[in-house]
Amino acid sequence: MASTEAPSEHLQETALRKESEGNELGKTNSQSQLEKYPVRETVCGQLRFNWLVTFSSLALLWGISIYCMTSPEAAMVTLGEWYSDCILYFTWFYILGNPIMTFFTFYIAWRYGHIKLGPKNAEPEFSDMTYFAMLFSAGVGVGLFFFGVSEPLFHLTGNRYDNPGYHSEDEMAAWSLTISLYHWGIAAWSPYLVLAMSAGLASYSFGLPLTVRSSFYPLIGNYCWGWIGDVIDSWAIVMTVAGICTSLGLGAIQMSVGLQMLGWVEEVGDSPEVLYVTIVWIVTAFATLSVISGLGVGIKYLSQAGFLFGCLILFLCFTMEKSYYLLNVLVQSTGDYLQWCIFQVPFYTDAFAGLKEGEGRASDGKSAPAAWMGWWTVFYMAWWVSWSCFVGLFIARISKNRKLRSVIVGCVICPTIYAIL
Repeated sequence: MASTEAPSEHLQETALRKESEGNELGKTNSQSQLEKYPVRETVCGQLRFNWLVTFSSLALLWGISIYCMTSPEAAMVTLGEWYSDCILYFTWFYILGNPIMTFFTFYIAWRYGHIKLGPKNAEPEFSDMTYFAMLFSAGVGVGLFFFGVSEPLFHLTGNRYDNPGYHSEDEMAAWSLTISLYHWGIAAWSPYLVLAMSAGLASYSFGLPLTVRSSFYPLIGNYCWGWIGDVIDSWAIVMTVAGICTSLGLGAIQMSVGLQMLGWVEEVGDSPEVLYVTIVWIVTAFATLSVISGLGVGIKYLSQAGFLFGCLILFLCFTMEKSYYLLNVLVQSTGDYLQWCIFQVPFYTDAFAGLKEGEGRASDGKSAPAAWMGWWTVFYMAWWVSWSCFVGLFIARISKNRKLRSVIVGCVICPTIYAIL
């Protein structure tokens, strides 16, 4: 068991008492942080790692993977039951948690937005344009371009408003865009921001390691450096892998269908596994090269390139379609978003549509599908939370020497405007 011996009392009191502006502890690099705080660490040649965090997370991930590979049918049934129970009993939790995080970030921007993640006179590491490009690529990226088109089309014939009978097709189209914008707007970034702000403050203002466990220091104190902190970091790894696997799986399916439609690969029929695995390996290879090349080279330039290509797609769509029609939709969708997606939709749980026959479900047959919330909104909220540890720490890393208000605007307002566009 790792030692939970506290750092010196003088250092603690000094760090917690100082304002974040001008705090010299923010200059401490990650290696000296790990030497200062008793985090469990194993050194094997050039490799330095926390063995409890590493092996506990690997055991859980490989345990689930082996179970799914050796008993796929049983695993499908078991995981499906867990999923259904989660939707049945915890829809309220997923729905309520997101607006709480949203309003919390708004309050932080208003009350503490002047606090800087780093020394008082230090300059941000990246320009505003590069900063937003990196935020965009890490937070939503290519998913927005795919689901920005496909999701409203899905909702036209399968959302909670398509059965009542008193909505016209025009209203259904407007609601399809509104629901999609809610999923990809502020709601997507709130979980990221909560962790980014807490981890950034802990690291750059109070000199703690840039890890998920450091965000819990105000709550559990020096227990962060013992087995409780190891459990927090281990679970963060499991969440991150789950989110990445979800995104890679959906992305592989999307890319394979697109490649087949373009005729670049042969039709795979009922056996697409080889194509899926090939796509995953290629994407993983490029991601690995980006990480190896460093934050200031590979990740920076790939983010800029991806963002510029995205802007090019938007420009082509705007100029090649009826521009006046797109401007009408833009203005209308902005109003719908401000009216519905700040207070009403974020709290909507589809409570009555979720009832089964005989439990009070609408007898006129016009109720929305009982599983709709699990298919879409709850899935999205869980998806964003699963990415929050990875993306939140990334946002904290690239936000060094920025004020909290600047971070919140860059992560909430700008991406939401871009999503509406």
